Amino acid sequence: MKELISRVINRAVRPFGLTCVVKPEIHPAPDIPEDSLKNAQIVPGRTDGLFLLPKGGVVAEIGVAFGNFSKEILRVVQPKLFVAVDTFDLDKASWTGRRAYEEKFEGLSHEDYYRRRFHAEISEGQVAVKKGFSSVVMTEFSDKFFDIVYIDAAHDYENVKKDLEIATKKIKDSGTIILNDYIVLDPILLQPYGIVQAVNELCEKGGWEFVYLALHRYMFCDVALRKVPT
Repeated sequence: MKELISRVINRAVRPFGLTCVVKPEIHPAPDIPEDSLKNAQIVPGRTDGLFLLPKGGVVAEIGVAFGNFSKEILRVVQPKLFVAVDTFDLDKASWTGRRAYEEKFEGLSHEDYYRRRFHAEISEGQVAVKKGFSSVVMTEFSDKFFDIVYIDAAHDYENVKKDLEIATKKIKDSGTIILNDYIVLDPILLQPYGIVQAVNELCEKGGWEFVYLALHRYMFCDVALRKVPT
């Protein structure tokens, strides 16, 4: 409850250059096994990481927001099918800053804005838009269906773990899972994240390794994972 209150206050006072400082509770992540890092690369940014991936496959992006990174994935990876998964509810945001979203969406709903932005790709059958929670939407696809799954949805540990668990089932043996915001604490909102813990736990269990770590100026890094070749 304390963390929830601090997040709400921070969103309210952030436009005024203020921050409500509450010491967050951060759960430690397990160490990553050495074998999971031996083939890892470090790249300058998340778009750079995309150039390391094969082109022309089937891609899912879980949490597409405004579609900015969807555009980069389509440009660089050139998938034959791109599945955009989101609850598409940013137009219903209740915190301070909603007006900015309304201006961004130009009077449209979140989903309609995204569909308009990728109208050509949707019409051509390259992009499929799936509205709903990822834990439900992803079950519509058969196991080992995707070549790439990019996860940028809820950032708390429990939801990240759920997204990661289902992604490991839906990804091909040769595929790549990428998670955005591989960082333990949002330095802007002082909000703990669970991506590091969930990723490190998966590697600790064995069978998965880092492909790359994509850096970010505020360390909202991307981490890409794949099954260890057998």
